Amino acid sequence: MAKFEALEQSCSRRIHIGRYLTEFLFRGPLNYEVSEDTGGILKAEDALSSGDGLVIGLPHFSKRDGLIYGTYALHFAKLRNVPLVLPMALHQFKDFEPAMHMLERICDGVVCPIVIDDTVQQEKYKELSQGQGMREYLRVASEAIKSGGIVAISLQGGRKAFLGEPVPALSTLLAFLHRRSIQNFAVHFAGITPAQTVEPSAFEELKGWNLGVSYIVKPGNTYSFGELNRQFDFNSKDSLKPINAWGYRELAKLVQPSYCGTYGP
Repeated sequence: MAKFEALEQSCSRRIHIGRYLTEFLFRGPLNYEVSEDTGGILKAEDALSSGDGLVIGLPHFSKRDGLIYGTYALHFAKLRNVPLVLPMALHQFKDFEPAMHMLERICDGVVCPIVIDDTVQQEKYKELSQGQGMREYLRVASEAIKSGGIVAISLQGGRKAFLGEPVPALSTLLAFLHRRSIQNFAVHFAGITPAQTVEPSAFEELKGWNLGVSYIVKPGNTYSFGELNRQFDFNSKDSLKPINAWGYRELAKLVQPSYCGTYGP
């Protein structure tokens, strides 16, 4: 028993060190700052400390976003031995597959590749079915949340040049959790935006890596399951659909007005 406890503590230390170093080493090259917290981060950390899982809802306009959000998620995960699950477009995952597997090992996380619209538009992936990988992501995500882990989700379902019309990303995940009777979670929102003011037409030009552009990550609100359950009907994916537009309105508070479209704050 003592040997097992010593091994468990050693694994925990390895995970904490790996996550801490990854956040520390990536923060500078990714060229972003986290703006002042208005209470959402503290509430999210309280939820994790009480054993609840955390869903982090995010927008997505450039290729660099995924790495930044992964590093942002490590802010919550680095001092906790909890599961960490990140979705990623399959074509991007394949471009960096060795590096992704290395980061999975270092951070003890899971990156779930999903076929999205941008994926099937590429010649070598055109025969794949859009949405492939989603069920595995939902399965892994639900197990992580049940264990008090952290799960990121792109509320737009992929990279977009503006916020656009809601897609059923958040409702799909939360309905899946509900079907598995998982209620021990909170939902935290975070936005990402260029540090400089950008015109609406410029976001299409910023869809790449933008390595010379400084970004700001803005923490948003955090809502417990109890708060969500009082506001939305969790009985089915269809009855939960209004939560998608609500999620977009939360994101609109955290990005530039030029990115919001009809979902301005």
